[in-house]
Formats: sequence, structure tokens, C-alpha cells
Amino acid sequence: MMRDISPAGKFLYLPVFTGLAVMLAVSLYGLFASPRHGEAGGSLEPSIRRPAASRDQGGTTPMPDMTTAPQKGPDSTARMPDAASASPPDLMQEQADEMAALMRTLRDNPNDADNLYKIAEIFVRAGDQARAEIFLNRAILSRPADVRARFMLGNVLFKQNKMQEAAAAYEELLKISEDAETLYNLAVLRKYHLNDKAGAETLLRRLLTLNDAPPETLEKARKELQ
Repeated sequence: MMRDISPAGKFLYLPVFTGLAVMLAVSLYGLFASPRHGEAGGSLEPSIRRPAASRDQGGTTPMPDMTTAPQKGPDSTARMPDAASASPPDLMQEQADEMAALMRTLRDNPNDADNLYKIAEIFVRAGDQARAEIFLNRAILSRPADVRARFMLGNVLFKQNKMQEAAAAYEELLKISEDAETLYNLAVLRKYHLNDKAGAETLLRRLLTLNDAPPETLEKARKELQ
């Protein structure tokens, strides 16, 4: 659980964080802008597909649903762009330019949760989960009720094999907003990675009571309960 800090503590922390952010941005800009990046097979990671079919086609363990963040509020849409829909060189240059613009804005307002989230999303698409985690934690510190950032943090922690921390991130999100996607992700973690089948079943049954749950998420929950 993130602990808040005093205004004085935030003031002291900002120069350090801003310096770190600029350093990370410069390194990412070089990663995207360098022609060698594409030649080495390091193109941006495509959007993660929904895991529903994976369990039926060979019995593999399902992964949490990382395609769509919970839809709570007008600014909560967080569908990850599909890198496969654009040519890698154009996309890499586009992301480098976007990062540079975001960092210029962040220098003026280091606590801008929206910019911090967008920077984290770029790192996720670049496959750099550790740096994405840094910016997501900062976004949550700036805006504790940010549903998008907390949902993506759970995904990022999962992809780093930090299962306990991922589960904690989803649990904190559920205290703010109960939604089907978060319940499903947490249930999958508990059932397949934390050896807590009873806890997973409780979460899945809780999911089935939601009136606004997407039909596909309800169907996946029913399959997990069979």
C-alpha cells in the first residue's frame, strides 16, 4: 500500500524524481530512434491478447487480462495501442517524439498523473516493465484514486513475476472501484500462481454478481468455476 508523504517531503523529492525521469526519457529516446533497435529484432511489443482461448487450446495456464483497464469514469479508458497496426520504424519515431513532449511537460509539473501514466504506457509497449513500474508508482502517489494506473501496475508487476505484489495492487484497486476485469485478474493470480483456489472462487462468484460486467469476462469466470 502506497504511503502518502508530507508536502515538504514532496518538494524535496521532486528534483530527484525529475532528474531520474529525464535520464530515463533520454535512454528511451535513444532506444526508439536508433536504427539498430529494429534490426536487432527489438520492435515494440504488440498489445497483449485476451487469454480466454489459451486455456482451451492446449490447457495452458491463463494469464490476467491485460488488454483493457477498468472502465470507470470519463478518463479511465486505457486500451493499449496495437503496435502491429503500424510499421515499426514509424511507430518507434512516433513514440520517441511523444516521450520527448511528455518529458518537457513533466519538467514543469512533475506531479502530473496523466503524463506519468502515459510515460509508463510507452515503457510497457517497449517491454521495459521495471521502468514502467517506477512511473506508475509515481502516478499513484500523485493521484491515489487513479484506476488506470493501479490496473496497469498490477499487470506490470505480474509480467515481472512479482505475483504477491501484483495481487496487492489489484486488491488496492478493488478498494477504490469494484470491476469485473480486476476481479478476474486477481482470481487468476490466486488460483494459478498463489495456490489459493478458495480465494479465487470467491472472487469469481463476486464477479458474477456485477451488473455491468462485460459478457466475455462473465463467460471466462464461469469457465474457471467449472
